[in-house]
Amino acid sequence: INLNSCSNLLAIIDKKKIIIDESIIDNIKKELEEFPVSKNDFNIIVLHHHPIKHSNTDELDYPDNDSLGNGEKLLDSLRPFGFDFVIHGHKHWARISNYNSTNVFCSGSFSSTANVSFTSYTNLFHIIELVKDGKKTKGKIFSWD
Repeated sequence: INLNSCSNLLAIIDKKKIIIDESIIDNIKKELEEFPVSKNDFNIIVLHHHPIKHSNTDELDYPDNDSLGNGEKLLDSLRPFGFDFVIHGHKHWARISNYNSTNVFCSGSFSSTANVSFTSYTNLFHIIELVKDGKKTKGKIFSWD
């Protein structure tokens, strides 16, 4: 799934009010029920905003009040359909975390000049290799800066 989490941004002021409406979550579930995905496939959702809060932002005094509202509901709704990997951007440093057995990968930045000016993090490029191991998805992330 490619989800445009920026679609409701109409002005700069709106940037701190990012929310995925429950009707969108319901529509996604309805589509997945009509056209089921195989649990043997790699079922991935890609979006801009982070669906779960970043716990490491305090160390940089960087507020984390712009995560996707209802992000956990979105991830919870995808679990029964075999979604086990989330790729997102928005935060300018890479990290991998886990939410209820769903791997969540923040890809960091690819070409941000602001990123390198206020943090020690650099721009990154990734190649992700995934394999199915029974019901689990495992993999490797190769990153270059």
